[in-house]
Amino acid sequence: MPRELIPVLIVLYCAICHSHICNAGILKAAKVFPTLIEERSSAAELTLRINQDLVLNLQRTSVFSDTFQLSSFDGDTMLTRNVRSEAIEKNLYHDTQRGAAVIVSDTDGLRVEGMIGDRLRISPSNTAERSAAGHLAHEIFEIEIQSSEGIDTSPEPPNGHLVSTSTSKHFEITAMERARRGIKVIITPEVHLLIDSTLTKQFNNTDSIASYYAVFAAFLNLKFKTLEEWLDVQLVITKITTYTNTSETFVKKPPGNESVILTDSLEELMYFIKNKSEFTTDDLVVLLTGRDIAAYNSGTQKVESEGTLGYAYVGGACRDTRVGMVEDKANTFIGTHTFVHEVGHLLGMSHDGAKAPDHIKNSPGATKCNPSDGYIMAPLYDVHSYHLFSVCSSEQLFAFRMDPHTTCFNNAPQRHNKPLKKQEILGKAVSAQTFCELKHPGKNVTYPSHITDLNMT
Repeated sequence: MPRELIPVLIVLYCAICHSHICNAGILKAAKVFPTLIEERSSAAELTLRINQDLVLNLQRTSVFSDTFQLSSFDGDTMLTRNVRSEAIEKNLYHDTQRGAAVIVSDTDGLRVEGMIGDRLRISPSNTAERSAAGHLAHEIFEIEIQSSEGIDTSPEPPNGHLVSTSTSKHFEITAMERARRGIKVIITPEVHLLIDSTLTKQFNNTDSIASYYAVFAAFLNLKFKTLEEWLDVQLVITKITTYTNTSETFVKKPPGNESVILTDSLEELMYFIKNKSEFTTDDLVVLLTGRDIAAYNSGTQKVESEGTLGYAYVGGACRDTRVGMVEDKANTFIGTHTFVHEVGHLLGMSHDGAKAPDHIKNSPGATKCNPSDGYIMAPLYDVHSYHLFSVCSSEQLFAFRMDPHTTCFNNAPQRHNKPLKKQEILGKAVSAQTFCELKHPGKNVTYPSHITDLNMT
């Protein structure tokens, strides 16, 4: 592999195992019975009590384009259907204070599934147990945060025209200061998720994949809210494509080992998407794999670096090198931290403490940020990490956005999770009588008109 194509590695290994199994295993688990405290339908807000110590103040959120493509393969034929985002997002919520992203539904009882902060997961219990009040039992459990070690080779994409010139950085720093004082810089990358055959088999169907990655992406977007306040970043999933063994021709495996995907696959993926029409509008293309990412030493014929969890090009977004790969496992969300780190690389962020990549014009690099402070783009992290972006990451992202070759964000998709205004709510609201009839179908119900409606201010 040419040196200029060597992508950034994030190698995650279990340095602090103690008595736990080193596989992002469950540390603690408890039974809870979530209850709905308050619902404000007009504002798309819920208040849920998970237990006596944990209350979530949830708001509806969005991660998909208005209509996104869900594709799969039947033999060599790609089957694509267009899905309206509200079919999934009607139940998708986040709590920005708690760092929670969940799907909340009411199918024979309240059901909550997703992530609460970096370490807690919640899902309905496999049993049909209910509380005395009739609430469904759920399992809330804490997962192990693995320690990590990064190897950064600061690659340059093969496009020679991307090499930065000797232009002074003074203008860009001035522009950054203007952005800090004025209008936010809005960045809305359009993301195409590829699900390899191994991971695809772990799900029941493509609909369950879409629901899972809705929560996954909602959590990622909470992480991007930790950037400096003058940056407004939100990932939008425009396509999800699932693959079979025969259709994933970009997957490279060592001889006789189906459980490993080689790091060389990233370069293969770059060439795979280059001339295919279904990828031309993608800002980022990320492969999620159920295999172990590793390198193969042809001399010793051994697999190496099996602790690698993610792989991406620095500053690859909007370019031929807009590809990354991340390990994940169905319904565990273990790939979220690696995903946000690798997307950070694709958006021009080097590891904290590292110099600027040569191919990103006027990038300030991250040498002024201590790599041991434990931010998202640190070369290593552990249970004490903050899971926030450093100021260096924000400054590098701004420089990447201002690079004249970063043009794909100019036609950003419209976001559709903006807060509703009073007139929009009133214009779409049904009457109280209609609401009662919808709430209690088949029953003779009447709204007591003598009750005064609440004023909306």
